[in-house]
Amino acid sequence: MDGDDAGDGLPDLLPHAATDNPEISQIAQQRLGQVLKTLNGDQQVSMVEFFNHNGLPATFLGDGLQGSKALVGADLQKIVLPQINLAQMDLRRVNFREANLQGSDLSGANLTETTLTEANIEGANLTEANLSKATLIGANLRQADLSGARLTLAIFEMADLREAKVTDEQLGTIGSGEALKREP
Repeated sequence: MDGDDAGDGLPDLLPHAATDNPEISQIAQQRLGQVLKTLNGDQQVSMVEFFNHNGLPATFLGDGLQGSKALVGADLQKIVLPQINLAQMDLRRVNFREANLQGSDLSGANLTETTLTEANIEGANLTEANLSKATLIGANLRQADLSGARLTLAIFEMADLREAKVTDEQLGTIGSGEALKREP
């Protein structure tokens, strides 16, 4: 089968991509990106869920998805993708309800109308991200960097913004933020 496992286009070494061998990791990461880019939106979401469930590091998934628009409107509820790089990605209307995106790079991402209710976004980089009309009810944004992020009409009710980098001016544009936590 010329290096493929089951003929699906994924090399046999992909399950071992999380090894300490940087050369194998780099090849696997490049191949995953090539494969993901050939899939339609639903197929990409299915692959992200499959690899996430089977322990492939989030860095591989994020790099493989760079430039993709296939996640727009995807249901990624409860997905665990800490430290994933989704910078500059189009993530409009994605359902990240109860997802773990702790320490992720979402800088410059379009998160318009995205659901992040009860999501863990602690320590994430959201600089220059567009969170307009996003729902962040009960979200953990502790130590997140929201510098320059657009928060127009976003819902931050009961969100935890303690130690987050966000200005009063930015918070003045949100839709609602009842019981917002800001003090340490």
